[in-house]
Amino acid sequence: MALCAVFTASRSVYLYIAATAILSFAVGYRQSDFASIRRGTGWVIAAALLVELAKHFGNVSDVAMVTAGERLYSDPGGISTRFALWLIAWNSFLQAPLLGVGLGGFSWQTFALAGSVPPGSLPGAAEHAHNLFAQLLAEFGIASLLTLMLVGVALWREFRKQAWGHGHWWGLAAIAIVGLHSQLEYPLWYAFFLGPMAILLGALAPRPISIDLGKLGPRAMALLLLAGIWVMGNLYRDYSLLEDTMHWRDIDTTQQASWPEVHTRLSKLYGESLFPHYVQLYYALAAPISPDNLEEKLAITADSLLFSPVDRLVFKYPALLALAGRQDEAQQMLQLAILAYPARVPAALRQVRVLADKYPEIRALAASLEKAEAAARQPSGFSAGAAPQTQPSPVSGNR
Repeated sequence: MALCAVFTASRSVYLYIAATAILSFAVGYRQSDFASIRRGTGWVIAAALLVELAKHFGNVSDVAMVTAGERLYSDPGGISTRFALWLIAWNSFLQAPLLGVGLGGFSWQTFALAGSVPPGSLPGAAEHAHNLFAQLLAEFGIASLLTLMLVGVALWREFRKQAWGHGHWWGLAAIAIVGLHSQLEYPLWYAFFLGPMAILLGALAPRPISIDLGKLGPRAMALLLLAGIWVMGNLYRDYSLLEDTMHWRDIDTTQQASWPEVHTRLSKLYGESLFPHYVQLYYALAAPISPDNLEEKLAITADSLLFSPVDRLVFKYPALLALAGRQDEAQQMLQLAILAYPARVPAALRQVRVLADKYPEIRALAASLEKAEAAARQPSGFSAGAAPQTQPSPVSGNR
């Protein structure tokens, strides 16, 4: 497994090896089984040697690859995206330490606070802090982390009362690997990691809690099954309709072809879909930049930005604000967009120049983008500071 894991180029492989070594010592010490300690330590040393051999194998093979060993020593002084995300999570926690910024709010924070981290350290707005504890602190506050810690301590106190065997070692090793992974990525954000983790915790529990659903009777069980099938069917239908709509027309905000048809289809889908925020997001992306229905576009785009501040949308919103005569807000939002997505500036400048020929209100944005593009060509240092914070007003009742 170590030999295969090294080819993922994940440096956390070394953390997993260390975790299994510690578990080998812990289980061996608890059982007073020193032979088990020696065997476990030997396996860990062998795994580490295999990792190094695999690294050199990757260097001499004809296959172009980057291994974990190579990444461990590459760019030690470089800017870490993870540290930038953790810094934003910490700043978000300081804004709302008790209850956090809310479920799904971290994505907006990475956009609004992009200026507080070194340039180039973020690939744009991120949906997760790549650390379970940092994510909980940012979106749900200190109460969520304390709850998790209390549950963890209670489970551990019950677990340590048992006589440990090989199965316990294996279960702890699997949990430790997912736990370490969760401090560097976000596996527990997905159901296909949460499910196995729940099964492992249940399997290791000394006093399992069982629920006998058979007492509900066959009719109730059939009703539950039909309800589940109905929900899954609706999800599949709504997702298919949304996907068909998104592929029905390429998103190009400078063109207005077929927009009435898209508008009608999205309006109907919004009222029936189980994915309303995604419908809003596509509406905001597909709606042409024009004075017609401007207030509706501004409201929906603002709400969509809080949900997912994607690159095309954060440069589109300032243009809509400029059309509405809100030039100061437009410039503030544009500066945030430039900080969050500097690589998008040239494409945004080309689009704004085309629009400025038709709408003079947008010309000031073109000037700001030209300055940003010129500044990007000049080498400059970085001094971390607070980014300008201009939150778009969300649609009332939709967030």
